[in-house]
Amino acid sequence: MAYIIEFAAGAERAFRKLPGRLQARSRPHIDALAGEPRPVAQSRSRGKEASIASGWATTE
Repeated sequence: MAYIIEFAAGAERAFRKLPGRLQARSRPHIDALAGEPRPVAQSRSRGKEASIASGWATTE
């Protein structure tokens, strides 16, 4: 199943403010979430971040 990665407006603005080198380094990892939203090495999120993270990937 393929997913679409969407940023909340504030997260997108924050990402664009990152230095280009950091954006370029992060982008392949973010894009990889479209194919596998729960990578093997990922630990289960807890707390407020868990509710935010669960809304990032939506089914296509």
